[in-house]
Amino acid sequence: MSKNVDNLSNKLDEKGQKLKDQLTDQNSKVVKAVADARAIGYADGLVDRVDAIDQKMQGLEADINLREQNLDQKTQECVAKVADLNQVGKYLERYTQVVNNRLVPTMRNLILAMKNGITHHTEDVAKDVYEQFKMDTNLTVQEVIKQAVSQNFTKERKKTEEASASAKLSAKASQQAVR
Repeated sequence: MSKNVDNLSNKLDEKGQKLKDQLTDQNSKVVKAVADARAIGYADGLVDRVDAIDQKMQGLEADINLREQNLDQKTQECVAKVADLNQVGKYLERYTQVVNNRLVPTMRNLILAMKNGITHHTEDVAKDVYEQFKMDTNLTVQEVIKQAVSQNFTKERKKTEEASASAKLSAKASQQAVR
């Protein structure tokens, strides 16, 4: 894209230079013709013709100046457009790279996974869960179960001892009440 823009810019510069050369050549010819006509006019007493040609030459010079201004303005517009196109080209290049490097492989893998069927293996999942659990707690699943059972056993034992002590107190109180 940048090469096309450069080519377009080069062609525009070449055409502008050609036009300037042609206008300069034309201007030189007009000046020479006016000078020749003036010499002839003065020599023949034709001052009016020289004045008319002088006016035409001034008109041509004004026309040439306007064309050069217009050409310069167009050149500036083209340079600005080339700069804009270069920015767009850079953005598109980066975007295309991102799509090609990230999105396309991901889409390809997803399509293949859907085509072949998405499967999972519970052994691998269980193993990963077990390893993650061990990393998080620094204990194996068996150690955690053992601790939980031990804590529950200790709680139940304490409750049982409290119930036994309460039962003994009730029994004593009953015995004393009976005596």
